[in-house]
Amino acid sequence: MIRLAVPAALAAILLMGGCATQAVPETRFLQDRNGFAVVDGNARRLVFAPTGRDLSAYRSVMIESVQIPASSLTPEESAFLASMFQDALMQALGTTRMLTTTPMPGTLRVRAAITAVTPNNVPLNVILSTVGVPLLNGGAAAEAEALDATTGERVAALVLADERRFSGLLGYYARTGHARAVLGDFANDFAAILRTSSVAQTRPAH
Repeated sequence: MIRLAVPAALAAILLMGGCATQAVPETRFLQDRNGFAVVDGNARRLVFAPTGRDLSAYRSVMIESVQIPASSLTPEESAFLASMFQDALMQALGTTRMLTTTPMPGTLRVRAAITAVTPNNVPLNVILSTVGVPLLNGGAAAEAEALDATTGERVAALVLADERRFSGLLGYYARTGHARAVLGDFANDFAAILRTSSVAQTRPAH
């Protein structure tokens, strides 16, 4: 009975305070967030996409190397996440535009950064799995902007922070498992923004 009570108590404590919520960090990567809007009431998803702007003239996209100043990771983890995010952006953006390494008229220049990462606590998640389910989730925050490669004007941008809680079960057992999932979704979200010229249900970001 005592052996059962100890892990059960640990699980109860972690259930009350163990789940992580990924915050949007204040960064200088995008210089400013003027003109960004909160979409669908999600204050952790800020979008810059001027209503009515026609993006069809941009036929190619140039993606710069992803930046990752997150300090909670090892150098190897940082390099892996940056490479993974770079590949996700190339795959998502390359479905509708030609990928290029040369700026020219009709090209979008994309800058992106991983601005925060909350690693999963793998050892404790393994312990929790013996008495129920893993609870110590992870997440990530990222920012990206698309600039007119000729003029440098900002065309669209996305700031997003998210985590995984009661989904992505296997991700609990890898330190960056949930961060990878969030960044993959970010790439698809940003690509969708660049496929349209307007964003519905917005209010100014504060």
